[in-house]
Amino acid sequence: MNVTHLHAARQSRSRDSQERLLRAAAELLDDRFLEDISIADISRHAGLSVGGFYARFKSKDALLYVLHDEYEEKRTAHFRRFFETQALDAPLAGRVAALVDFLADWLRDHRGVLRTFLLRAWSTPDSFDAEFGDNLGDVYSQAFTTPGEYPYYC
Repeated sequence: MNVTHLHAARQSRSRDSQERLLRAAAELLDDRFLEDISIADISRHAGLSVGGFYARFKSKDALLYVLHDEYEEKRTAHFRRFFETQALDAPLAGRVAALVDFLADWLRDHRGVLRTFLLRAWSTPDSFDAEFGDNLGDVYSQAFTTPGEYPYYC
């Protein structure tokens, strides 16, 4: 997690507040653009004060960086679990169909934050590091590893 954008939470109550703010922002992003969401909106949705927001994050952009880091951690773990359950000796057509279904569900479930990350990366390319796209490609390629080759998690 990118700690330069986050005021470190030392107590469990502070960590809970941080998680509530991140969850609130992600929920609001499902229906609105980041530019249309205020810090007051995020705070209210999380059941916290604006001061509570600033106790955890330096700005709305700082929250976005932390949300991105959290999303990347969850996405990587989720995708790895998916690929660990796929039999490498199964027919390719079945593996592709399972991957397409998995991706469709993932994209639908995370559409708001993904849209926000992609718009931010497009409008300000330096806002996220290059790993954003490269890491995902590495994970996808493992779905099609030839039987007999080592899987990505070895």
